[in-house]
Amino acid sequence: MAELEEEAEVTGDWTAVEKRKQMDRRMNRVQLEPPCPYGKALTCRTEGAREVCGCVSPLDRSPGR
Repeated sequence: MAELEEEAEVTGDWTAVEKRKQMDRRMNRVQLEPPCPYGKALTCRTEGAREVCGCVSPLDRSPGR
């Protein structure tokens, strides 16, 4: 994963990184480090065929979001 991220930083193309993250989630692979900083929660939503995830404060989350 680190190699994919390094390459993405150079090229600006994060497609391979996102595909790897999706595959890891589908296969229930455990992450050794939290995806978000302390006090933030990872939220994901589907936009067409793509899953978009980000870190938000639990206070910013509302039902249906």
